[in-house]
Amino acid sequence: MRKIYDKPNTSSANSPTLMRSAVLPSNLLRKDVLILLLIFVAFYFSRLADFSLSIDDEAAAMGLSANAWLSSGRWVLYLISYLLPQPVIAFMPIFMFGVFLSISYLVVLSAFGVNRLGWVHYISFPLYAAFPTWTLLAAFAPLTTMSGIAQLLVACAVYLYGRAAGFVGGAAQASPKEWGMRDALLGALPLAVAIGIYQAFLVSFVTLSLMASMVGYLREPIEWKRLLRHGILLVAMVLVAGVVYKICDIALLHAIGLREDQYLDKFQNWRPLFHSPLTVIAAAADQALQVYGGSSTVYGLMAFGFPLVLCVGLL
Repeated sequence: MRKIYDKPNTSSANSPTLMRSAVLPSNLLRKDVLILLLIFVAFYFSRLADFSLSIDDEAAAMGLSANAWLSSGRWVLYLISYLLPQPVIAFMPIFMFGVFLSISYLVVLSAFGVNRLGWVHYISFPLYAAFPTWTLLAAFAPLTTMSGIAQLLVACAVYLYGRAAGFVGGAAQASPKEWGMRDALLGALPLAVAIGIYQAFLVSFVTLSLMASMVGYLREPIEWKRLLRHGILLVAMVLVAGVVYKICDIALLHAIGLREDQYLDKFQNWRPLFHSPLTVIAAAADQALQVYGGSSTVYGLMAFGFPLVLCVGLL
């Protein structure tokens, strides 16, 4: 895959802490990838050095049916389960999770227009790779490695959205209609696969894309017509990815002879929102305060450091 490097910047020649960053780093032995991975190991050392199994891990180790993934809409995990039949092992899942997060971090920074890593990017990396929400998602071994892959796919989709919108790269700016639509369609494919791993990664894509857009607007103010076009591109990518995801989901369910177990309906029950919007919004706000405030009802003990991490991230 083609690498994209910036030409050496003479104004930064005296800054030894700055290192080159590629759009899609294929060399895992690159210096910046290794530094990020060492930071990851430092923050996840207790997980890497320990092999305590949750109840779900024990159930998976005894033979979790692959059909459970397919019936819940996670068809990529269903396919991967035949290649990796036993994901509950020591060290490797969380380590590979770190490898993929380290690479995806460089891709995300490229989507934000960062072509060289400085000390501020290394200091910020724990907020990306060790944010408390990963604790819940990476607690289940069969999901751990695949979550890293999904985030890398999301990062690639965000970068392609940036190219389509003209924030990064030169192709979209040179020929916005031809290259913009092509990059948007290409970006919908990795996004569809990421959703097939875990549906929540759709939110990750939308959030990072909106933030990349905001950074692009701050760097170079644009007229409302281009702003509208960027919104249409983002919505189009989400819709195309959703269609591809659903087609693959329905095709596999039909081929295997399974039915959906209505798992997603538990998370998208719109009727109460329309009947009593204030009650639903208040309940959602209370739940968010518990999650991001480190409440013991969510984590089992009061995690006082979680709101501190959130405040540092906002700063």
